Amino acid sequence: MAGERRWRACRMAGLNDVPVVIKEVSDEQAMELALVENLQREDLDPVEEATGIRELMTRCGLTQEQAAQKLGKSRSALANSLRLLNLPENVLELLKSGFINIGHAKVILSLPTPELQEQAAQIIADNQLNVRQAEALCKKLAKPAKEPREPQPRGTLPVEVEESLKQVLGSEVNVAYHDGKGRLTVHFYSDEQLRAFANLLGQYQNEE
Repeated sequence: MAGERRWRACRMAGLNDVPVVIKEVSDEQAMELALVENLQREDLDPVEEATGIRELMTRCGLTQEQAAQKLGKSRSALANSLRLLNLPENVLELLKSGFINIGHAKVILSLPTPELQEQAAQIIADNQLNVRQAEALCKKLAKPAKEPREPQPRGTLPVEVEESLKQVLGSEVNVAYHDGKGRLTVHFYSDEQLRAFANLLGQYQNEE
């Protein structure tokens, strides 16, 4: 039920006699002891450990604090381990297979959506990024793209003025208008066209 690893270690050490404790336990206690024993193996990957902790808590009705005490861990360390199970399955597979490590996984958890988490994990694995580089990548991915600003409606007056002046001057006209102020731009493409504009303005002045 429990202690097999220690028994094997004693055999390897050549010990003939080892101290043992024989207990009468219920089926529930036996299951708990077996789960705790399994979680103390050194060859568990982070995903197996997190899955085992969740199973221990679920099957034995333990809180995080109680599970942490039985496993000899701090509650924060146990909570961080459980958080790994919030990652998408594809990311967990990369973690189990060693393409990313637990440091990478903690950084990836900062991303808001599974899609971004999968994208980050694949980039980290493909490019063999270290944790610091992974942090920079996740900050970049988490920053929302700036939406293009919608042009502000100019109202009908600037548009009407542009159209009227285009007809009178026979050239491109732009009116930049805001709160009763702005800029009027008249385009010309030759000296003759510029003189024609000047003459036209002079005629308006003479009429006044």
